[in-house]
Amino acid sequence: MFTVSAPPEHATDVTQAIHDITASFIAVEGVPENDLQEQDRTRGEFTLSFKFDDQLASNDKDLPEMINREIKQRLNGSAAEIRCDTVAVAPPAGSQKEPAFWKRWAVSMLGVYPLLIMIFYALRPVTEGLPVPVSLFLVALVLTGLNGRYVMPFLARKMQFWFAR
Repeated sequence: MFTVSAPPEHATDVTQAIHDITASFIAVEGVPENDLQEQDRTRGEFTLSFKFDDQLASNDKDLPEMINREIKQRLNGSAAEIRCDTVAVAPPAGSQKEPAFWKRWAVSMLGVYPLLIMIFYALRPVTEGLPVPVSLFLVALVLTGLNGRYVMPFLARKMQFWFAR
């Protein structure tokens, strides 16, 4: 993510410089005009944020610096303070390769089965007088809560090296 902040009077020069350098490389994250005008009145500056294409960001690490130099060069005679910040953004959730089904299944079994046995015996004094569907519901209730909140996130972190292969 690349963000440029500048005084409102330089909005045209800054956006033109960014456009000239990056017209085919970036997609604006889109701030409606009304929001930009609101920012002008409240903070005395406007801010533009850009998200670089993943392939471009990995191939051309100097693009943000090139944009920064070009903007400062175009506003050379101005006393305006221009801030250009680059921030790494985590890739979208769908962009990472999902592990094979059998690996997810194996890790799920590794987390569920031992926990199921422990919960079954731990709740036995409470559930022994109840009908079987009710006792199974209580076991499933505790199992899914513990598994979803603690066990699977822990196993997913610990098995990440295996998932990535």
